[in-house]
Amino acid sequence: MKHLFSLIVAAALLLALPLAAQDDAPPVSAALRAHIEAIETFVQRQRDLPALEPTTRRFPTRAEAVAHLRAVVEAELPPEANRRVSDFYAAFDFLPPGSDYRALYLGLLGQQVGGYYDTDTQVMNVLLLRGDAPGDALPLLEQIVYAHEYMHALQD
Repeated sequence: MKHLFSLIVAAALLLALPLAAQDDAPPVSAALRAHIEAIETFVQRQRDLPALEPTTRRFPTRAEAVAHLRAVVEAELPPEANRRVSDFYAAFDFLPPGSDYRALYLGLLGQQVGGYYDTDTQVMNVLLLRGDAPGDALPLLEQIVYAHEYMHALQD
């Protein structure tokens, strides 16, 4: 369930942002690398957390991110656990009776997630609003998401 908390936080932060992009392929430009390093330096200084090792970063497409998140959620919330969680929320009138918590949660993630840090692989993932490959600099909203996810990488 450790992934669920991180995913909920990322989704909540970006509830109003329908987003969609990869550092390994295609490679980032020198200008984008400098831009990203400036964001990382800023976060390290503001949080007083030095990077102990380089961070692996990706800019997956929305489809790639949704497929990964679906696999994580389905592994961490098997059918019986999903039923118990769904019943729990229904008992407190947070969901209507008979709701499928996992389906609702995956729907939210699929539409709203802007980034996530995978603690198992130690890879930071940031989706791009325009859904294409990163250019020479991240737009403002992606900078915010990048800084947020980078903070998770520093904490890890």
